Amino acid sequence: MKKTYRVYQVDSFTRERFTGNPAGVVTNGEGLSDSMMLKIARELNNSETAFLFPGSEGEYDVHVRFYTAVRGAHLRPCHNRCSLCQSIGRKYGIRGGHSENRGRNPSG
Repeated sequence: MKKTYRVYQVDSFTRERFTGNPAGVVTNGEGLSDSMMLKIARELNNSETAFLFPGSEGEYDVHVRFYTAVRGAHLRPCHNRCSLCQSIGRKYGIRGGHSENRGRNPSG
């Protein structure tokens, strides 16, 4: 059986649909290879796409990898982090709050 991935396009810095700065977010990236993440990022054709993976017990809550349509992003774009926080909040029913960078910062 094939796995279904949850892919979102989230508009940052706006309250109105189809405005703001769009970013892709995949909330369940487990099982995706580097080449598949790059293909998804290319298909979405946003400036960045974030892929979420389960965290490491006791180290960090969630592992995130960022990709552009060309390669894995080494910089962490601000609007993608905003989109990512919004998506995580929706997934877990959290409203408001803040993000915190704890633990490792792996490249790619």
